[in-house]
Amino acid sequence: MEPAKSKDSKSASARARETAPRSPPGGTGGGGGSPAERWLLPSSLSLPADGFYAETPGARAGIVELAGRRCAFAQSEGAIFVDGRPARNDGTGPADTQNAKALADFSAVLYPDAQALPCAIKTDGAFRLTRDGDHALLLTPIPDPRPFRAEIDLSNHTSLVTGAQDPAASAAPLVIAVDPVEPSLDAGWPAWRQNGAVLSLSVDAKSFAYRIIFR
Repeated sequence: MEPAKSKDSKSASARARETAPRSPPGGTGGGGGSPAERWLLPSSLSLPADGFYAETPGARAGIVELAGRRCAFAQSEGAIFVDGRPARNDGTGPADTQNAKALADFSAVLYPDAQALPCAIKTDGAFRLTRDGDHALLLTPIPDPRPFRAEIDLSNHTSLVTGAQDPAASAAPLVIAVDPVEPSLDAGWPAWRQNGAVLSLSVDAKSFAYRIIFR
């Protein structure tokens, strides 16, 4: 995240919308920068009251508003973390019945420079996605008893965890199995299907992780 520099910039920042004035890096929020200075964020990105969006070479992270709720993400070379869980309606947080069934779409934050956003990751759960050798991805949920769904675009799977875009990437790999890793005694098998480049998963989150294996 960086202050606006010029109107003719061709970066993601130039295509972003302006948000309310904020202090520049190093500022205290009470006058650490020019009032005219504004942050530029990826297009269509909204922040909740306690939200932020930070980007450095090779990494980005934030707390943003997606699917009408507070979501978190972090991305670096080798790993992606997303948290698209609705608020729990059990006294630990505000109820979120209106948007509880919607999947949070993290495309805009994982691919901020894309002209046409791919279906990068959509989910109502929270997990880390990493490479697991040359023919697999490892999806590791955070500890939470709730089952969740996820949709993952595999069209550029070799660079999925880095967020890089490779126009010469090959077609999406064929998934041959989604195996639970260290399942609990009452864990069920994940339900999954692949439609073109998109892998859709439904898991009960009772396994330590899930290995997505390609042919």
